[in-house]
Amino acid sequence: PTAPTLAQGTGVTGGATAAEATQASGVVTVSAEAGATTTVTFTNGSNTVTKTVTGTGAAQAVQLTSADLTILGDGIISVSATATDAAGNTSVAGTTSFTLDTTPPATPAAPIGYTDNVGTVQSTASTAATTDDTTPGLNIIIAPLGTTPSLYVDGVKVAATYNGTIGILTPTTALADGAHTLSYTLTDAAGNESGRSPTLS
Repeated sequence: PTAPTLAQGTGVTGGATAAEATQASGVVTVSAEAGATTTVTFTNGSNTVTKTVTGTGAAQAVQLTSADLTILGDGIISVSATATDAAGNTSVAGTTSFTLDTTPPATPAAPIGYTDNVGTVQSTASTAATTDDTTPGLNIIIAPLGTTPSLYVDGVKVAATYNGTIGILTPTTALADGAHTLSYTLTDAAGNESGRSPTLS
C-alpha cells in the first residue's frame, strides 16, 4: 500500500490541549488505502501509544484518551502511520508531529491597580475605590511571554484590548454604573487558560 497521509486535527497547530487531543474529530487524521489495517503510533521519548483503524481511502479521526495523555506526557509527540493490506504487505510510514501541552499557566497575581484617564483626577496606577472612567485599564504589569491575558468583569469574560508594552488590559465596552470586580487570566499558545487572578474591586 502507499504510505498513509497524516494531518493535524482542529486547533492542534499551536499545540494540543487535553481537550483538542481527545476531541472526537481527532488529534490527527489519517488517510489510508481502503481495507488496509492502519497502525498509528504516538511517541514521546520512551512513551508510546498505538491506535489501529481500518482504512477507508478518506481521512479518519484518530482520538486519544485521557489515559493516553497520561502515558505520553507533555512535549513533542512524533506520529507515524503504516498500512498493511490483506496480503500482509506493509507500507512505508507516513509521519507528522505536534506539541502536547495540557498544563495551563499558573494563576496570575492580583492586578496592582487601574488606569483612570477620565475627569479631573487621573492616574496611571489608581487604587481608588471609585472612578468616573467607564473603561478603566487593569494594570496586570506585563503578561509572561507566550501568554495572552483575558479580562473578567464580575466573573464573566469580556472583550478587551491589551497593551503589552505597559501591561494594561482595558475593556472595549463601557462598564455600567455600580460596583464591579475585575480579574484576569492567562492563556498559553496551545489554548490552556489559567485560573482567574484575585480580583480588584
